Amino acid sequence: MTALQALRAYPSISLLARTRPGPVMHPEDLATLRTLAGQARQRLAAEHMTNPRPLLDALDTMIRDAAGRPTDQAVALFASAAHSRRFDLPIPVVDRCVIDPTFATRDLVRALRHTPRHTVLLLSTDHARLLHGHGTTLVPAPGSAFPARRRTDGRHAGRGAEKPIEFLRRVDRALGAALRRYPMPLLLVAAEPTAGNFRRLSRNTTRLAGLVKGNHLTTPTDTLVDLISPVLRDHLRSRAQQALDLIEQRTAEGPTPTSSTTPSTNSSKSCSAGAAGSPCSNPESYPTAPTSH
Repeated sequence: MTALQALRAYPSISLLARTRPGPVMHPEDLATLRTLAGQARQRLAAEHMTNPRPLLDALDTMIRDAAGRPTDQAVALFASAAHSRRFDLPIPVVDRCVIDPTFATRDLVRALRHTPRHTVLLLSTDHARLLHGHGTTLVPAPGSAFPARRRTDGRHAGRGAEKPIEFLRRVDRALGAALRRYPMPLLLVAAEPTAGNFRRLSRNTTRLAGLVKGNHLTTPTDTLVDLISPVLRDHLRSRAQQALDLIEQRTAEGPTPTSSTTPSTNSSKSCSAGAAGSPCSNPESYPTAPTSH
């Protein structure tokens, strides 16, 4: 985001269009993008821009690529002589074509505020990677524990090779340390039976926001973001619905009766006890969201 905002070159073309969430772009939304690209073409022609073809080709390439990918609430395409990039946004936008010396990033900033930071564990029986995500950005998590590989060479060769279940336990310990340092919702990306085995043995999935099935350890970042986004979106909707349900429940129950015991004393004792399952023992637990197929 910062790098995108720092770019200055005329013309910098920004196309922003509202989309319907789905596995592929809706034909009407694709038509909107093509209309916006046509507006860019007309404006560049009216300004007698020298050699606009590379910019228009970059837009056409991104539109063709976006047509076959999953969509969220909106899409943003950016193209200049030095940079081209597509973003799917979890918020609606106003359809528009903007040509300026800088890209129109206001909606990206809003989208980043809307999307929580999250941790992504890419896992197989012999390899694990840990990423930190925010919006459409995924970067390796800090620390030396990841990437991790199952020990099968040197003194661990042959019969001394690390068993797959022991590798998963080692990954879980490293994941626990990482989540204690950076407490964020967790998305697990793994094929079966690895995903099921890891969830059964893990002690660090209280923040699990959802599951993306499949082995994606070498999947390009853009594709990985496309796979993760709908799972994270379902998680956010689930959290919002839980909050609404709680409000409705408390409204239906009416005012809480006044207790003779001092409330602050009860609260202090409950928190200090740290009883398992109490609100104080895990104030930010994340329920599992529906898995993606």
